[in-house]
Amino acid sequence: MSKKETTFTLNSKEYTLKFSMRVPLYWEQATKRNYFEAFGPGSKPSLTDILTLVWAAFKNGGCTLSLEELAEQLSDKDLQVLSTKVMGLVADNSTPAKTGDEEPPLAVAPQR
Repeated sequence: MSKKETTFTLNSKEYTLKFSMRVPLYWEQATKRNYFEAFGPGSKPSLTDILTLVWAAFKNGGCTLSLEELAEQLSDKDLQVLSTKVMGLVADNSTPAKTGDEEPPLAVAPQR
């Protein structure tokens, strides 16, 4: 998976949001749930799922705020902007390779 990142300014401080395989790892550790079930095709992530995913992207970019600290600082508008940015990063990492018929990295959940 290629690393993708963007920035976001919150309370006059700029943060890096980075998407790599660490983001689903952080998300699963925080929620104790399967990432692919929450964000796979046809799923409807909850507000908590989305907020936790945003926090995981912040954390992966080096932010040391806890999930609760981040949630306290975010406005509804911030979360709307951030969820769009983070879901864009997720989509970028789920795009098929241009050189062949390979499955995109996050297109299919692993079989149990």
